[in-house]
Amino acid sequence: LDDPTYIEGLPIDHPVRANENVFAFSMAVASLEVLQFLMMVVAPLGITSPGAQVYHFVPGNLDTPVTYGCETTCVYPSLTGKGDRAGVTVTGKHPIAEQRRSDRRRTTTPDRVKAIFRKLLSAIVR
Repeated sequence: LDDPTYIEGLPIDHPVRANENVFAFSMAVASLEVLQFLMMVVAPLGITSPGAQVYHFVPGNLDTPVTYGCETTCVYPSLTGKGDRAGVTVTGKHPIAEQRRSDRRRTTTPDRVKAIFRKLLSAIVR
């Protein structure tokens, strides 16, 4: 895209000619995700989740959050921080990821982990 002749050769209705760039919006979303993560981890004022945080680009407002907890039927608190071990399949299983997990389970037996731990502990003591 640094070559202006490349852009000039594109059809008039090509998306690159629209001069649309979502980089700034992507960075804004990323910053809000970091703030949400910090809220979950640090729990300022004892609040770990304010509920939906809705930001409006125009006129630049963040809706007032509603600070109520989950309902008794909500499954999310029990899933927080579990990652792959949550037991929830959202979009389907990935065959390669499943194979890697299986390989990892086979090679990381409790006895092997104990042996590695003993070696590390003896090295630290020395």
